[in-house]
Amino acid sequence: MAGVDKEVGYRFLRDRYLALRRTGFSTLEAVDMLGFRSNRVASWEAAVGHDGRHHLRVEAARERAFWTAFDDGAHVDTASVAAAVSRSTGYRWLQRRFNELRGDTVSVAHCGRRLRLPAKRAAAWEQERLQIASRERNAATAALREALQTSERLMDAALGATDARR
Repeated sequence: MAGVDKEVGYRFLRDRYLALRRTGFSTLEAVDMLGFRSNRVASWEAAVGHDGRHHLRVEAARERAFWTAFDDGAHVDTASVAAAVSRSTGYRWLQRRFNELRGDTVSVAHCGRRLRLPAKRAAAWEQERLQIASRERNAATAALREALQTSERLMDAALGATDARR
């Protein structure tokens, strides 16, 4: 009825369960608040103590080491070596920071200066960011359109059932 796949529904439930557990609710309280009981809860419980970082993601300490070196004036390559990560990881972190700053409405030019980026690189990352945002808006619009059509069909079916009872 919600117009999402069953596994997506489980992911929504898992995320809500983890949020409740991480804010201090017991397992039983979280399950009661969800109104959902499943053997999946045991595997969800194992994730409560984790910080939400992907298991293949580089440790937070290495990322802090990268930013410390970079903020002290090191080039991305040098900061990557200092953090013992690959060059591509350093650039990925730099691009993520660029996107975060742009999300906070910092201008492209200011982001470029702050992150010591060549103007061409800043422009390319901005173009990529805009394309991703456009795709996300289009997907959200399509999902809304589908949800409205599904709601319309459900309402038609419900009203048809009501009309049939008269």
